[in-house]
Amino acid sequence: MLKFLRKYQLILLAVGGSLLMVVFLLQPVLKSLTPDPNKRAVAMIGDQKITLGEQVRANVELDVLERFLPELLTLLHIDPDNKTAHWLLLKHEAKRLGVMGVQQDGEDWIPELAYGLVISQVELARRQGQRFTADEVNQMIDATTKGLQQRRLSMMRGNRFLNSDTFDQIMSEARGVMRLRRLYDSAPRLSEQRAIRAMEDMATRVLTDQLVLGPELLLADIPEPSDEELAAQLERYKNTRPGDTEANEYGFGYLLPARIKLEWLVLDPRKIAESVTPDPVLVRRRWQEKGDGTPFDEARAELENQIKQETVTQIMSEADELIRGEILAAQRGLEKEGIYRKVPDDWTPPSYERIAEDLINAVRDRHGITIPMPTIIRRTDHWLTPAEIRQLPGIGGASFRAGNKRISTARLPVLVRGVGTDSTIPVQIGLPITDPVATDGDGARYYITVLDARGESPPDGVDDIRDQLVRDVKSLKAFQQLSGQIDEYRRIAIEGGLIAVTDLFRKDDSDSPVRVRENIFVLKDGLTPATFTSFQDPRADDKAFRDAVFAVAEDVDPRAEPDSLPPEKATVAVALPATRVVALARVRAVVPPTIEDYRRFEAGLVSQETRRLINEAQNGDSPLDYKSMASRLGYVQLRKNGADSESETEQDATG
Repeated sequence: MLKFLRKYQLILLAVGGSLLMVVFLLQPVLKSLTPDPNKRAVAMIGDQKITLGEQVRANVELDVLERFLPELLTLLHIDPDNKTAHWLLLKHEAKRLGVMGVQQDGEDWIPELAYGLVISQVELARRQGQRFTADEVNQMIDATTKGLQQRRLSMMRGNRFLNSDTFDQIMSEARGVMRLRRLYDSAPRLSEQRAIRAMEDMATRVLTDQLVLGPELLLADIPEPSDEELAAQLERYKNTRPGDTEANEYGFGYLLPARIKLEWLVLDPRKIAESVTPDPVLVRRRWQEKGDGTPFDEARAELENQIKQETVTQIMSEADELIRGEILAAQRGLEKEGIYRKVPDDWTPPSYERIAEDLINAVRDRHGITIPMPTIIRRTDHWLTPAEIRQLPGIGGASFRAGNKRISTARLPVLVRGVGTDSTIPVQIGLPITDPVATDGDGARYYITVLDARGESPPDGVDDIRDQLVRDVKSLKAFQQLSGQIDEYRRIAIEGGLIAVTDLFRKDDSDSPVRVRENIFVLKDGLTPATFTSFQDPRADDKAFRDAVFAVAEDVDPRAEPDSLPPEKATVAVALPATRVVALARVRAVVPPTIEDYRRFEAGLVSQETRRLINEAQNGDSPLDYKSMASRLGYVQLRKNGADSESETEQDATG
């Protein structure tokens, strides 16, 4: 063979060189035949193509903005269901109208963002009765500005794909979109009189004393409803979402959200720590190595705790590796389908009991420690809604880490494949969730398997929500009795004050179960305590009640002394079906906004009022909403091979 190579080496070199030359010459041709996938058009804005690369970049930009300031996407009013497309449309419109800034514009925007965040907090605090001096507000603005600038630097640190130029460019585009929205919001011009009138409407406060009569006052005398009554209640409202007062004035609704059945194994470092006893020899050796002169008896406790924590951390790491390994071994052979796996009908989830036994044996063999049996819990007797999952001890407070986000275990129902639409982490029936594992604030890990799942649907029958049906039927009967006596309650309040109404519910010589709430401000859009010792009943925070109070307040002179209005004019009584209470109030005084209030909140006031006027003119539909922009600008998702390109491009962008 060597003789052959030596004899024909020149010929072989010539042939090899010729082949290399051919490949070199064909490279441009081959490249043209296999175009860059990032240049593939995935959507159109009118005649302009949107490529896959532009779409991927838009996803990255949104991620950067959300990580920098989670409230930013809300401030920009990005449609949560069409974030990428809406962002592309907003940028397109901002460029077309010439409001997109230069790169430096992004960094310069940070102080303005800090100012807006602080002013919003100050306004919220003001509504709750707190006050800040000008110096305190300025200090808050400076601190928030420095915090945002530090966050900008930390995001770029260690990220070779995100430098200052890229970050500032993304921020400048966001600022351009914000300018676009402000340009739209400020299109109408308010006169000074209109602005003052708007301030009066929004900030005028009516001082009241209030009394809220709820169904709990009469429940003891309401008989238990029959099964027929419960069935009728369920049948009437089973397809209505809870709290939907447009469907019925009481807000009854029994349409259940997506729900699941679960089992999980808990790996708790606190229980493992109870089984760990530090080796005395290792403790003394650690003390000798430390050599700081501290007597052994004084240093022993700290060293023992340190060694115990190190041992627990090591056991937790090894246990996690063993549990994941056994789960993944059980899944070996299941065909992959994107981020999911194809699960056959006869699939049986791996046994957590067997995994726990293997774990105990492995820890005993490696460390000579017998740890307690990890807790294994199954909830298969009842469908768990997100609210019920949140109430579960331990696991209810756990969450999954997905990138820079924390996803609560309460969101598991909408994460299940085929039930919800959220695919942030892969969750499917029968497969333990290992990527990632849920953890809580104490370091415990939860290895969870969704055993079954159902989408949003009515209950199967009365027994599924019997307790809720009983409460609703009884509270409705109690409310009907209360509202039937509303004129009598008002008459008594006029003659003897609100305190006289509370006496109606007093039994024997005991205190009344209901009390008058004093010094509550009523605003057009809410209730707020007038003093730090005032507490309002949130059930009275209803538009019908607030409107009734303001109707009475129209006859009150703001310059008059408090309680100058006669009781027959100052007393209000309103039945509120949504919360099933009767609310009474005594109007005491009217407190209009001051000129100082107007000067402090003028900018926000004008913006809010113009936005209200625009929404009113547009019937609530903004021209910058996703649907409006997509229709007006001709946004189209391209299709390929009969499939919707939106799902394709999402896979391309993530995969």
